Amino acid sequence: MAALTGFADPAHMSATFRKCENITPREFRISGAKMTLLDAVKSGALRHVEAIASQSKQLDSKEDDNYTPLMLAALNGQTEIVRFPLSLGANPDAATKWGTTALTRAAQDGQIGVVGALLDHGASVNMEEYDGYTALSRAAMNGHYAVAELLLENGADPGIQTRHGHTALTPAKENHHTGVASLL
Repeated sequence: MAALTGFADPAHMSATFRKCENITPREFRISGAKMTLLDAVKSGALRHVEAIASQSKQLDSKEDDNYTPLMLAALNGQTEIVRFPLSLGANPDAATKWGTTALTRAAQDGQIGVVGALLDHGASVNMEEYDGYTALSRAAMNGHYAVAELLLENGADPGIQTRHGHTALTPAKENHHTGVASLL
């Protein structure tokens, strides 16, 4: 939990963000420090994200682990929070140093609402991670049929090969995801 939110204890996180509820957007503070867009996304509060993102140039800022606010929201399945930065021009294809994008993470985790929002805002459906995996490969690997179907409907190429020569079909078969394998 601490790695994703910056808080070791969920109760501490809730208490900290409850203190921020009535603060104006220009005065967001946590322990005397300015609340960043990454902090707002971690809070899970759409109103914090809206207030900070609309006044911020931090849409594509990254944390130490190379995740942008958009990637964190995608990782946590926060569809409405994903939509807002995108509507302000956040880069849907921002990637970590390993090539992970919000779309590959959302597809891997079966977050169909997030995948749909990212595709609606122009996320590149065939972007490859450092190892050649795509959003479709990640969805197939984890048996997320509806996500794989949506990606295919939006132009995902099932023939893209990883650096090991595997297509999205390989992990679907290896993990016994016959429904996804039949799509591919």
